[in-house]
Amino acid sequence: MDKSVHTIERYRCDGTGPVYLKIGGKVMYRLIDIEAFESERRFQRPDVQKPVPPKAVSGFMLHEAIARLS
Repeated sequence: MDKSVHTIERYRCDGTGPVYLKIGGKVMYRLIDIEAFESERRFQRPDVQKPVPPKAVSGFMLHEAIARLS
């Protein structure tokens, strides 16, 4: 997801963003929840209202996925 921290915070406050966890005062997102959020918003063409089904789903926590990228 290519959104600023402030945009994600606004999504969370508005209740329109991905599902999140709050652990020890920290907000965390599971990769599977981000992928689900994104897949719900995928479309092939503007005239087709049915979202494109997701190709793959992962169960990594977001911080684990980021750590694997470094």
